[in-house]
Amino acid sequence: MRRILAKVIRNDTDLGDISTMADESILEELFTTRHLYSIVN
Repeated sequence: MRRILAKVIRNDTDLGDISTMADESILEELFTTRHLYSIVN
């Protein structure tokens, strides 16, 4: 999950194997709302 979240933060849509996720539909929501949760340095 950390690998996937790191890619979402970088807006990297090449997520690789996500077959172990219980609900893959959440990924679209994460990409859509990622700007709300990004930490600005």
